[in-house]
Amino acid sequence: MAAIEQEEARPQWRPLGDGSTWPLPCQGMDDLEWRLRYGGTNPNDRYAAASIIAAYRELIRVPRRRRELVVRRLKGAA
Repeated sequence: MAAIEQEEARPQWRPLGDGSTWPLPCQGMDDLEWRLRYGGTNPNDRYAAASIIAAYRELIRVPRRRRELVVRRLKGAA
């Protein structure tokens, strides 16, 4: 994959104003998922995957109002 494609495939993050930062859904996540399943990862891929897992875990743990607020803000940024 060309360097420019690698750069575009990395997820972006959005600070929500409360001190938290969340990965934005993007096409890069599909590419990242493929690389994690079938090989060809690098340290940046592993960092991005860890961030996505942490965000998912946090969404499961927080109260419904907080979860809905985060999802609304992330959808507005995508």
